[in-house]
Amino acid sequence: SFGMFVCGFTMSFTSVHMIPYLTDMPEHSAHTMQTTASLALSVVGACSILGAIVMGFLSDRAGHRQMLALTYLLRGLSFLILLAVGSWIPGIFLAAIVLGISWTSTTPLASAMAADIYGRASLATIFGFIFTAMNVGSGVGAWLAGLDYDITGNYHASLLANVGMGVAAAVVTFVIRERPVASVPAGVPGLAPSTATGD
Repeated sequence: SFGMFVCGFTMSFTSVHMIPYLTDMPEHSAHTMQTTASLALSVVGACSILGAIVMGFLSDRAGHRQMLALTYLLRGLSFLILLAVGSWIPGIFLAAIVLGISWTSTTPLASAMAADIYGRASLATIFGFIFTAMNVGSGVGAWLAGLDYDITGNYHASLLANVGMGVAAAVVTFVIRERPVASVPAGVPGLAPSTATGD
C-alpha cells in the first residue's frame, strides 16, 4: 500500500505539474519548451507500454518483489535526472524514458505480489484497498507540489521529495516477506479455496 501511495504521489507530479515545470524555463523559448514538454509526456506514455511488458516478463523470472522494488527505484531515479539536467533537452528525454519504463509497471507487479501472498480467494477486495492508496497519493502529491511552487516559485523540493519517496518505496518493497498467508479453509461459503499456503 505504501508503494502504491508513492506511485500515485509521483505520477501526480508528471500528470499535473510536469508541463508547467518544463515550460517555466527561460533558457529556451516558450515554443521550444512547450514542444519539449508535450513530446516528453508522449515518450513517457510510449515507454510505459514497453516498460509494463518488459518488467512483467522479467518479474515472472526474477521475482515480483525484486522487479517491483527496481521499478520504484527507477521512478525515483527519473526525478533525480529531471532535477539534475535542468533545461538540457536530451536529459529531459532521458528522464522521460526512465519514468515511462516505471510508469504502469507498478500496478501489475503489485497485484501479482498480492496474489503471491494472499492467494486468489479475496484478491479483488485486497487489491482494491491497496489500489486506493494510489489515489490518495495522487491527491496528496499534486497538492503538495502546487504548494511547493506557491511558496518557493519552483519545484525543486517536490522533485527531491519524489526521489526520496521512490527510494523509500523500493526499500519497503524489497524487505516485504513474501511468505503466503494461511489458505481459506475448504467449505467456507462464497469463497474458493486459496492457492496460498502457510502457517
